[in-house]
Amino acid sequence: MKTNSSKLKMAGGMTLIFTFGMLAIASAQSKHYAKSGFYLGLARSYNSIAGDFTGKNVLHGGGEVIAIPKMTSSFGYGGLLGYRFGHGALEASYLRSTHGAAFLEMASRAEYHLVNLDARYYLFAGKPVQPFALIGATLDWLIVKNGSATETEIGDATFAGGGFNAGAGIAFHLTRRLSVSGEAVYRYLGYSGENGVKGVSGQWKEISDGLDGSGLGVTAAMRFTF
Repeated sequence: MKTNSSKLKMAGGMTLIFTFGMLAIASAQSKHYAKSGFYLGLARSYNSIAGDFTGKNVLHGGGEVIAIPKMTSSFGYGGLLGYRFGHGALEASYLRSTHGAAFLEMASRAEYHLVNLDARYYLFAGKPVQPFALIGATLDWLIVKNGSATETEIGDATFAGGGFNAGAGIAFHLTRRLSVSGEAVYRYLGYSGENGVKGVSGQWKEISDGLDGSGLGVTAAMRFTF
């Protein structure tokens, strides 16, 4: 039986977010160091893409060949929007990074885009230094330059998928409104289904067996609460 792994991973991530958020609300204390409210932030990330991206396999069909390259780890950047309350926070983020992509003897570049929705639980909410855990859901797309070819054309390949995150980190509150943090997150990501990949033809194609694009991300961030 064929299953849509990215959709299953997304559903699992959303369930974990809801459970984590209820835990944060239920455990709220009367006094917390960090100010409650909406916040904005900037992030500097270091992302890896592993799984089936080994540089040894291809997808093919309809007269088109799409390479599955090996990806280098790379630094990126992004923005954050969230809401902090007591022990918890709900945060949306966008991260982007550029990676080296290698297939056989060919070298190229790839753009990696991540949209995350995470629930965070902070320990020691009454103190300025707060370890935390996070879980969440992710949508991602990976654009590999010149990663697709037909008999007459060469062009970009776009992989689109999703999954969920799990990680931990520590936040340092410089004031009640301003904090800096560091975290490590493992992303369980997959590409599958009818709209899993698009090649030089411009048409989305099905990845029936699914591709694993999981990887580790390390992020440093600064947040300001209004």
